[in-house]
Amino acid sequence: MLPLLLDGTEIRVGVDKPIEADCQRLLAWSANPTEKTGEPVVLIATGPLKAQPTVRWVITDLTWGGQIRNGDGKRVQQYVTVTLAEHLAPVIRRSPAKKVREGKR
Repeated sequence: MLPLLLDGTEIRVGVDKPIEADCQRLLAWSANPTEKTGEPVVLIATGPLKAQPTVRWVITDLTWGGQIRNGDGKRVQQYVTVTLAEHLAPVIRRSPAKKVREGKR
């Protein structure tokens, strides 16, 4: 579980940046399997982690917390907890039954 803060406040003095695109990106990454591969979006996490850098992850849950909106009603800060699970690539094996059906051994 990663507690995150998406923060667009005070990008420049007196200027807050809306973070809606970042929120939508997290939602897209946590969505059902992609149309292209049929797999969930696989992520690589970097930084001071207790996992090996070769481990791949998928988002299993997003828990949205407090938020701050600007005067236009756009989110400029959002707390979110991202729950990750290790991604294990599927192993595809050919069935030996096909060779038997074709008369090969």
